[in-house]
Amino acid sequence: MSNQQQPHTFLSAGRKSRPATKTATESKRAPKAGRRLFRQIMIYFLAIAMAPLIIVSVVQYLLARKALLETEGTYLASIADLQLNEVRAYLEEVENIVGLVADSPAVQYSLLYLKEMTAIDLPTIEQDTTYLEVNEFARPIMRDLRSKLGFKQICLINNEGVVVYSDPAIPQEYRDLRDESNRENELAKSFESSIRLMSVQAGDYDRFPGTQEPALFITSPVLEDGILLGAVALVPENKKLLSVIEDTTGLGETGEVMFIAKRGEDIIALNNLRSDQTLAFSKITDYEPNPGQQLSPSQKAIRGMSGGDLDVDYRGEEVVAIWDYLPNLRLGLVLKIDRDEVFGPVNHLLQASILVAGITLFVVAIAALLMSRGITQPIAGLTDAAHRLAEGDLTAEIRCKARNEIGQLSAAAQTMATNLKSLVGKVKVTAEEISGASRHLSASAQQQVTAAEQTGTASVEVNATAKQISTTSRELAETMKQVNAVTQDTALKAESGLDVLAAIGTSMKELGIANDEVAEQLDVINQRAHAITSVIATMTKVADQTNLLSLNAAIEAKKAGQHGRGFSVVAIEIRRLADQAASSTLEIEQSVQDMLAAVQNGVKNMGMFSRKVDTSVGEIIDISGRLTDVIQQVQGLPPRFDMILEGMESQAEGASQINEAMGQLSTSAQQTANAVRETNRMILNLKRSADVLRSEITRFQT
Repeated sequence: MSNQQQPHTFLSAGRKSRPATKTATESKRAPKAGRRLFRQIMIYFLAIAMAPLIIVSVVQYLLARKALLETEGTYLASIADLQLNEVRAYLEEVENIVGLVADSPAVQYSLLYLKEMTAIDLPTIEQDTTYLEVNEFARPIMRDLRSKLGFKQICLINNEGVVVYSDPAIPQEYRDLRDESNRENELAKSFESSIRLMSVQAGDYDRFPGTQEPALFITSPVLEDGILLGAVALVPENKKLLSVIEDTTGLGETGEVMFIAKRGEDIIALNNLRSDQTLAFSKITDYEPNPGQQLSPSQKAIRGMSGGDLDVDYRGEEVVAIWDYLPNLRLGLVLKIDRDEVFGPVNHLLQASILVAGITLFVVAIAALLMSRGITQPIAGLTDAAHRLAEGDLTAEIRCKARNEIGQLSAAAQTMATNLKSLVGKVKVTAEEISGASRHLSASAQQQVTAAEQTGTASVEVNATAKQISTTSRELAETMKQVNAVTQDTALKAESGLDVLAAIGTSMKELGIANDEVAEQLDVINQRAHAITSVIATMTKVADQTNLLSLNAAIEAKKAGQHGRGFSVVAIEIRRLADQAASSTLEIEQSVQDMLAAVQNGVKNMGMFSRKVDTSVGEIIDISGRLTDVIQQVQGLPPRFDMILEGMESQAEGASQINEAMGQLSTSAQQTANAVRETNRMILNLKRSADVLRSEITRFQT
């Protein structure tokens, strides 16, 4: 590449040598280039080493996260099934116990004697002798059943819905279950359902108003020989029920079991949680989700759905949740574990991957450092030597002990420097020779330019003079052509003028004859006009007579009266026509008088015109004779003008040939001058190139 760029550098006109300070600056490029290469190699090594590790770590993390989520979901689903099975088993066990209690003779006996006590005023029932006897009989048996079976409370209800016995005692205001104020409590609902379905029924797990404690009433009808005596209701111990509900075995540190129920438009929690020991019977969310939001796990569970996924709980925390529904108790079940605990192993795996990546990065960095130094140091030395050669220091030595491609490159660069040193020496000698020869050529070319310019100037002046002569000759020839054309046209017109003059003489004679004929015709017209005048006079007289006759007719018609009315009309019409005829006659007479005056004036004018025609005929004859002489002289001019025109055309043609020859001479002189100038310019360029070459060669240290 250096050998290809040097000729362009030597031949660039006007280039100045760079200062020595810039050489020192450029000599610092080698370490910078070495550092850049070192950084690039380090980056490449680290990228090659870390990219697969990062990809594997990310894929491993995602797969482990997915697998862990599926495993945890399956595990929670199994726990949820276990919890539901425990609750179902516990509920079935309690229902069986309640059924056995309902079939016990003690319960049947007690209800048999107490079923008619609805008529007794409840506030005074405890004072009734029969009630006291039955109570004394039933209390030990009921307490023994409750304590042995592990129930919290037992109630005997007659078929009228009155709690006739309870242990512990229920306040009196809550004993009548069919009272309007008590129909909505869980004991009344359980009793109504049990009596209606004639089976063991469980109410909702809720606070009983009579005790304000959570209670699950399980009620069974009491029958004797198919006759309904009432019902027995038992309440399991809360601790035993909660031990089943709140069992968090296998749910880790943050796992929780939450039973939920719907109360109106709210969803409440039925038990406390690890994270909130006061949550029982508190609202956790609305039954309906907010607009635009998806159902939460609690909302899904209370709707009878079952499933599991990564979701958000009632606290707004992200959890892994499983939800299901218990139809017997109308309860929803939600098992959840915090997301951080579920993905703890995956996070530990990610941290381990990051640690391994850091160790790998450190090891790869050390290896890349050692390898890059082994590559960049020889290249940096080679780059420094190349920069010194580029600055003109041909004494630089390139040393490299490596036996790889870098060593081969160093040897080739050393050979190039040696060849370049020899080439520079030869170029110096050649530059001196070119500079001397260009000076001699420049002086000779300058003399040729001066001579060519003088020749060109003289040829231009002669060319201009010849061009003026040619132009003048052509203009004169054109003028003579025009004069000749005018002369020939004049001769033709003069010749035709002779014929015109002869025709004019003939016409004047004919005009005299016609004038006489016109005078005779005017006399005839004058005579006829006088005849018309006499006729008009006669017509005037006739009109006057007609007018008189019409007047007489009118007078006679008036005398005739009624019989002459038609004749009177005719007379009036004749009179009107006579007046019109008289008026027309006067107009004709006036027109004839005007015509006579005009004819007389025409006769007078024709006489004067006749005399003028005679005079003009004589003058025309005289002028015709003179014009005949002039026309004959004009007809003799065209042959003379033809001779002059031939001479002018010959002169113009000769001047044109001279002009053309001088133009060619001027063009040749200009071309010669331009060629000499171009030669001189090339010689000057050669001289400048030789000077630049010599100046550039001086920068090399050999």
